[in-house]
This record gives sequence, C-alpha cells and structure tokens, in this order.
Amino acid sequence: MLAFTPYTLKEKSSGLPDIVLSNILEPTHENIRVCYQLGEFPGLNLGVILTLYYFDADSMGELFYINLKSLPEWIIGFLEDGNNFILIDAQKNISLELNPKARVWD
Repeated sequence: MLAFTPYTLKEKSSGLPDIVLSNILEPTHENIRVCYQLGEFPGLNLGVILTLYYFDADSMGELFYINLKSLPEWIIGFLEDGNNFILIDAQKNISLELNPKARVWD
C-alpha cells in the first residue's frame, strides 16, 4: 500500500518555498544521497506526487522514501521550472535544500 506523509507549504520572502514535515526527515552525510521524483502514479487519481528518496551512496540501495500527494499547482510549476526548494522537519531540526540536479527523471 502506498503511504503518504502529511505536509504544509510556506512561501518565504526569499522565493524558495518550504515544505514542512514533522518527525520524518533524516540527516544526510557523505554516505547518504537524497533525490526526488515528481509525477503521477499510474492507476491512481491523486494528482502529482513528490517522492523523496534516501539512498546509500555506496551501494545505491534505497533506504526509505517519502510521498507527498495533492501538491498545489503553484508548487508543481515551481518544481517543473527547475527551482530549488527546501524540506524542513522542525521537530528534528533538519533542513534539506534540493536543487534540480537531485531530480530523478522518468
């Protein structure tokens, strides 16, 4: 079964939107790679979904992933245009800024 993570969006004055999560992000370091994918899941009517993947940098084995559904049109356009965005987990005090180089293309 496909699991989804609750989130909120905050648009900052700097122009980079924050995607705020709670108690789910993990810190990254030289052994952990993070990438993301943006798209629809075939057969599901959930709109565009953002999936964040954590990988082991050496083996490229997937450690875990996070799915965010029902993204608003403005954030989809923002990401499709190749802009950076920030994921924040205030509870764990973790912040990840992702850029277009981290995107996985179908």
